[in-house]
Amino acid sequence: MSMFEALDRVGTAALLRFLVVLLLFVALHLARQPFRLADWLLMQGMRWLNAQVTTALPPRTQHTGKEGWG
Repeated sequence: MSMFEALDRVGTAALLRFLVVLLLFVALHLARQPFRLADWLLMQGMRWLNAQVTTALPPRTQHTGKEGWG
C-alpha cells in the first residue's frame, strides 16, 4: 500500500497522528542517550574505584576464634 492509498483509505488526520507518534518516539529515544552515557561513565568509574580499593587492601587472615577477648 502506498502512502497515497493509505491517505485515501484512512485520511490525513490518521497519517498525521502516526507521524507525530513516530517523531515523539524518536525524540524520546534521543533524549535518553545522555542519561545512558552518564550511567555508563558512572559504572566505569565504580569499576575502576573498586579495582583500586581491592588491590590496595592487605589480604585477609584466617581467624581461629581463639585470639579474641577472652
